[in-house]
Amino acid sequence: MRKLRNSLLLAVVVAASLAGQACAGTITQWNFNATVAANNAPAPSTGSGTASIVGMNGGPSGDILLANAGATSISQFSTDPVGTTTTGDAWRVRGVTTNGYSTSNLTSGAEFLASTLGFNNITVSLDVYATGGAPRYGQFEYTLDGTNFTALGSPTDLRLAGTSLTGSTYPEGWQNGLSFSLLSIPGAANNANFGFKFVTAFSTSTFTDNNGANHAANTAFQRADEDATKAYDATKGNLRFDMVTFSGTTIAAPEPSSIVLAGLALLGMGFLHTRRALRNLSR
Repeated sequence: MRKLRNSLLLAVVVAASLAGQACAGTITQWNFNATVAANNAPAPSTGSGTASIVGMNGGPSGDILLANAGATSISQFSTDPVGTTTTGDAWRVRGVTTNGYSTSNLTSGAEFLASTLGFNNITVSLDVYATGGAPRYGQFEYTLDGTNFTALGSPTDLRLAGTSLTGSTYPEGWQNGLSFSLLSIPGAANNANFGFKFVTAFSTSTFTDNNGANHAANTAFQRADEDATKAYDATKGNLRFDMVTFSGTTIAAPEPSSIVLAGLALLGMGFLHTRRALRNLSR
């Protein structure tokens, strides 16, 4: 009887642990392989959310760019499974005229909002392409209310050194799989108003432009390419985005599953049977 009771108890414990396990997966994702709407707000390919241009007067209508662009270098491709074909697109973010990137820090880029209700352990990943004339650094900022944003970590270096694509005389290409963990930000989980921005940032180190001007760290934009003969020009260069993904683990339901309830019932029956047996022996 003791063995039966122990076996039942073990079954209940195992069932309870299985019932409490969470499933990791994609919450919302943009692969940008569908036509961009007239307001240049691409719809997610998985889940629900909103994407919009930050600054630059909202950008041109339906500005989308083929991810392969006819190049043969692997750096030309994002991680989109169809990114190396003519059906794999990326989202080019730029202004209405002459690109429209700002000369002010953290004011140009893209914003993505997606609810994380029912999920914790939130992470965000994305592929970013900075053309040679674009700013060298990009800053990830998160929001917990859909309005106010806070920087997470240091700016990301978007320069792709040592690579020259077809038709290009300077290094540029995809920085794939940029990943940002929000595990240290409790408010990111189970939040209907969660989102992030990825915006251009001033150079984190000192540099000298082609006019001989010296720029201190965090005071000016540096071009993403390594062409020392050119200074940053806000009318040139742009960022491109692909495979923007919100991920998390589902929050386990608090109520016990039917298998746990069944196990508890069996355990109760075992104890009842033992009690009756003991009574019979005492008579």
